[in-house]
Amino acid sequence: VSDGSLRNSLGSLGSLGSAERTAFLPGRGIALSGDLADFAGRKPTPLSLTEILGMKTPERLQSILQEELPVRLANRIAHLDMLPDLEDMSDILSVRGDFSTAFQEVRQAKPQDFKDVIRRFKKRNEDHALRLTRGMQAWSELQRTKGEPYEETRAFVDSFLNRLFLSRIGMETLTSQYL
Repeated sequence: VSDGSLRNSLGSLGSLGSAERTAFLPGRGIALSGDLADFAGRKPTPLSLTEILGMKTPERLQSILQEELPVRLANRIAHLDMLPDLEDMSDILSVRGDFSTAFQEVRQAKPQDFKDVIRRFKKRNEDHALRLTRGMQAWSELQRTKGEPYEETRAFVDSFLNRLFLSRIGMETLTSQYL
């Protein structure tokens, strides 16, 4: 992080309001646009496990997924875009590309094709944990070569991955219950 410390970047992860997040993403210096910006500015609806398991009909779950997945995917894309030096991290960029593809597919899915869209989404997600972990290891090494302190880098990575993996658990629970 050339013009500030990781601590400043880490602090911004939890404090960005939706307007700031959709207008400017500090890591890449770009603005999200269109539907992606709109959905990234929304907060996911909190759902308990009891609520998810109580959704007995595929139609009800499909309705929830069609509303929630675009929001959750756009938030994950925005979160990844906040990572300084993202453009140098091929593993993380590939995961971002998968999220972007899933966002478009879910938004454009016809009701009769929705189950296939979710299956493709889950298939693409199979190695995300590995790619994200590998990508963040490479990112940590890059930051240390730039002189960032080890402890700050480690704290940033832990917080960054915790947020991504918690979101992943929620999406996996929703999509698995649907299928």
